Amino acid sequence: APGGQRVGGFSGGTGVSSSTASARGGTAGAVEASSGGDGGDVQRKCELTWNVSGDRLLGVGNSTGVCLWTVGEGRGACQVTTVPTGTVHARTSCGAFVSAGSVVATAGRRADHDNSSSGVVKTWPHVCAGLCIWDTLAPPAGVLVAHDGVADAALRAMPVEYSCLAWDPNRQRVLCGTKAGELRVFDLRQQRVAQRFEAHGGNALRYCFMMPSTGRFATLCSAAELKVWSLRDFECLDVVPKLHQMPRGMVSNMMGTAQALMCAAMVSEHHLVTGGQDGTVLLTRL
Repeated sequence: APGGQRVGGFSGGTGVSSSTASARGGTAGAVEASSGGDGGDVQRKCELTWNVSGDRLLGVGNSTGVCLWTVGEGRGACQVTTVPTGTVHARTSCGAFVSAGSVVATAGRRADHDNSSSGVVKTWPHVCAGLCIWDTLAPPAGVLVAHDGVADAALRAMPVEYSCLAWDPNRQRVLCGTKAGELRVFDLRQQRVAQRFEAHGGNALRYCFMMPSTGRFATLCSAAELKVWSLRDFECLDVVPKLHQMPRGMVSNMMGTAQALMCAAMVSEHHLVTGGQDGTVLLTRL
């Protein structure tokens, strides 16, 4: 975009740059973004995700459940499958495709009704887990492929609440962001959480975007901090502390954490668009 301003960079010379564009052409300025609310209530949202082929749509909503739509042409060509997450998650916050077709991941807060005080989690359909992998074409007894319930039960602590997911097809891993700012790596082949680390200093992870052709991925937290990571060893390659600012006079949410980031989308593996509480839309080159 014209009028680009560099706000961060890699040590190797290829950096992260960000710019604002005006609605009236190339003059640098601000584009007003509709916030759609105060940003604090994110539980009524419905998250929609397309698969790579563009013929399946995954819908995740806390009040509407999880549905997988198969899209076709003509009358009656669209089919919908309900993913049975109700007995597993107390709240379903996010979802992602784990294949080009019928296998999906859902995540949120683990249900509390499971009797796992001994550290042993029951089998489906009595599982309680924060992350689940489902094969929607499998018979009912085999619909749940994998989950992280054993890991959470073994911790004997308050279960994690996931807030975003991303699928790494080359390494068969699900990257899971949490509301506590932690990033967990679920290895599908080992069917367990293989790695976990603090990613955003206690701020909730809102988005995780894969950039497989460059061997990187990006995370965004609620405070509008952007980080770019290596997929190989999870080294942090670059940081942009604040893409957006909290408007003057606006207070944080009830948990005391900033909600400067409103929305984000990847335009390509090298371009990220974000909208903030400050009323601006930013195009950032990764």
